[in-house]
Amino acid sequence: MALRFADELVINENRGLGVNVYINMFRGFLLRTKHVRRKVLIFHEENAGLLNAIREAIGEVWGQFEEKRFTLDIHRRVGPRGGNTYVVFIAEQA
Repeated sequence: MALRFADELVINENRGLGVNVYINMFRGFLLRTKHVRRKVLIFHEENAGLLNAIREAIGEVWGQFEEKRFTLDIHRRVGPRGGNTYVVFIAEQA
């Protein structure tokens, strides 16, 4: 299956996709995937404010979830700040 780069959900002010638009689109994604039995999201993000908004959206739409953080020391550093920390959100339906 091929996915278009233009469909990627990324905050990009140059494409008119600010934080508020991103969170609204993210909520739409969560609603469309709510029926999936086991859901896993991986974020490469260190901005606490954005992560809190993501947590809130996941909790509102999917309900309870588990959160894990990990660092990949052998992975190349990506992003404008060169971080290598990832956050994983896991939700399961009963």
